[in-house]
Amino acid sequence: MYKKNNRFYADWRENGTRRRRAFASRAEALAFLASRERTPRVRTVGQAIREQGWLVPGKTVDGYRSSGAGDLLSVCAHLVRGVGGVRCSDLASSDLIGIVARHTRGKAATTVYGLLSRYRRVLRSLQLFGAKSDLWACVPFTPKPAPRSATVRADELEALLAHASPAMRLLLLLCSDCALRSGTARRIAPCDILVDEAGRWSIAIRSKRASMAQVPVTERIRALMQLAPCGDPAVSYVGALRPTQGGGRGWSPGTVAHNFMRLKRASGVRLDLRLHDLRRTAALKIYDDTKDLRVTQALLTHTRLESTLHYLTQHKSHLTHERMEALKL
Repeated sequence: MYKKNNRFYADWRENGTRRRRAFASRAEALAFLASRERTPRVRTVGQAIREQGWLVPGKTVDGYRSSGAGDLLSVCAHLVRGVGGVRCSDLASSDLIGIVARHTRGKAATTVYGLLSRYRRVLRSLQLFGAKSDLWACVPFTPKPAPRSATVRADELEALLAHASPAMRLLLLLCSDCALRSGTARRIAPCDILVDEAGRWSIAIRSKRASMAQVPVTERIRALMQLAPCGDPAVSYVGALRPTQGGGRGWSPGTVAHNFMRLKRASGVRLDLRLHDLRRTAALKIYDDTKDLRVTQALLTHTRLESTLHYLTQHKSHLTHERMEALKL
């Protein structure tokens, strides 16, 4: 089974002839293939997950990358690592409780909510391969958390920039001026830079859902990038600006979090600030200036407008008498 042009194609052999049929969803294709098999083959959890196309050979997590979102990759990788060799029919809830608990320990409420929903999705799909129908019920249910509303004040950003090293300053500016995610910002390299006819720089980035977008670069970011000794166009700017390690090695997420915590203590700002708060602040500022959701969506490189509205839940629009007078026909 494979996916092409938002259609799922099932291949099978009938009387020595190879046949193919298109379906609208993965579940329909898998159900059809299961109905064609006279003697269903016993599958392990790892085989079932790979057969659904969620994990394919790569170099991302445990030697696999995902054709879906990052949370789905993480869930599938943990299941393959923990119970990959167990038959779907022999899978028990006691095998899963520990995996789910370890995976969600210490993570933010929004992250836990997304992981748990994907665990339920994967476990429901394993029913097609002989898993128990109520297996997904062992995954705890949590209500959807309210969106985080914290923003960064201008004086806090100035204090952070004043105490930051060149590499950390560039990371902060990419998150605040260009509204990039910290994981994307630390990987920006010269090969991602586009220059137009007027000499202005833009960053070509790939969003979560694999769509390409261009984000303009401010002058202070451009000046920092030009200071980076990047001989290799694939070496990240943040890695090239590191004062001691050098060699163009990038920062891991844990190293970024550790350095950001040290920077917050040195600059005297709130310790509960996160790098993602800079991205949220940039989204609110661009919406306040333009009052255009599509411009804000383009800045955040979202493919769905619903994701952009998630950042603006705390924004309150007041209906004044002047606006009501202007609405009269």
